[in-house]
Amino acid sequence: DTIIRQEDTEKMGDRVVILQPPTTPQTFVRKKGAYYQGGDPLLRAGITLCAAEIAVLATVQVTDIPVKRRPQVAILSTGDELINPNQPLQPGKIIDSNQYALYAFVLSQGAIPIPLGIVPDNPTQLRDKISQAMAVGDLVLSTGGVSVGSYDYVEQILRELGATIEINSVAVKPGKPLTVAKFPQGCVYFGIPGNPVSALVSCWRFVQPAIAKLSGKEQPWIPQWIEAENRQTLKSTGDRETYFWGRLNLDRGVYQFSLAPGSQDSGNLINLAQTNALAVIPQGQNLILEGEKIMTLITK
Repeated sequence: DTIIRQEDTEKMGDRVVILQPPTTPQTFVRKKGAYYQGGDPLLRAGITLCAAEIAVLATVQVTDIPVKRRPQVAILSTGDELINPNQPLQPGKIIDSNQYALYAFVLSQGAIPIPLGIVPDNPTQLRDKISQAMAVGDLVLSTGGVSVGSYDYVEQILRELGATIEINSVAVKPGKPLTVAKFPQGCVYFGIPGNPVSALVSCWRFVQPAIAKLSGKEQPWIPQWIEAENRQTLKSTGDRETYFWGRLNLDRGVYQFSLAPGSQDSGNLINLAQTNALAVIPQGQNLILEGEKIMTLITK
């Protein structure tokens, strides 16, 4: 009824000397059914299968299991001013960093990115590209063309293609221009702002839960929030939910949020690098003092 470990014994000829005798019965005995009993749930639906889960399935000899496929996300950038990083920069042009940022973001969510490149501010070309994106993507992610400019055609084209516009703006800063639409065949469209910080804030706040739901993951799909101690005074106008980017660190058991150095401007992509969280001032509030608690959204 008891197991002696080999390392607690010593071989002497044809005998075994027990160097450390057991003190209680059943030591190191693993009984059948001790870890899992038939009829109990083994793995619940909606989880991500990682190393431990795959090992469990192999252990119980389950070699064929139904899974949700990874969502396919079509990515396109709109704007005559955009060029690729390998092109020479000319006056009036800007680098399309969003295409690369969104590709990396989609990969990080376990989905499959399908980059469709830059589309000029031309209604015919934009309509053709959105139609192509609908055909290949479960979700379409576009940047630019959803604000109030003279060349912002996206919403008009979506309606022409039969989409239902669910959202056309949100009370969020940065990232107010946000178009969310759904096509009859089930494809979901997210038109997010072209400013690079606004684009990623929109992804972390809104697109991430949508990809999680499309992936078949269990609820809740909301982003992960952590309460932290604010390391500096933060101000907003209070008319919108306002986000500040910076770093969240754990110091002696207490999470602390430190603002990224430099301007908190939606075009300032530089100081967004190496951040890992967004702190939020809720709508209707315009001040959180240093040392007060603040809610933070995990981005990495």
